[in-house]
Amino acid sequence: MRKQLYAQLLECRRHTHFIEHARRHIPAPDATLLENPSDELVAALDQFVYRFSKLQDMLGRKVLRAVLVEHFREPYEDAPFRDVLDRLEALRIVDSADRWDEYRAVRNALVHEYPESAAEKARVLSEGFAMSVELASLVDRLTELRKKKSPS
Repeated sequence: MRKQLYAQLLECRRHTHFIEHARRHIPAPDATLLENPSDELVAALDQFVYRFSKLQDMLGRKVLRAVLVEHFREPYEDAPFRDVLDRLEALRIVDSADRWDEYRAVRNALVHEYPESAAEKARVLSEGFAMSVELASLVDRLTELRKKKSPS
């Protein structure tokens, strides 16, 4: 089972790598930039949005629950996701269970292109950039945690 968590964390690290790569090719988002983006900028934005979405999904759908079940040996296999987040917050693995709702909202806005105006798109993209750093930090913490012996 722990091998499965290891593989999932490797996939998360791959997503964070490509997020960082895409961010190096995207200037600070502003409305003017997003009104008429170059092909290169669109490619970098697409890469960022795709990897951000994949990272947030992988963490939320698999990794966070697996940390409780596989590492801590706690019975959260069928628990509601909010219970998983609350327990991880209590263990100080995630900073805030409520923050996850914000990650999801930004992910949805990026993927489904909800913002209509270029200014709103720039705001959501900036928020996504900040969140990608937070998620990368979470992946780093989870990777370090996985290296430690499971509590008995």
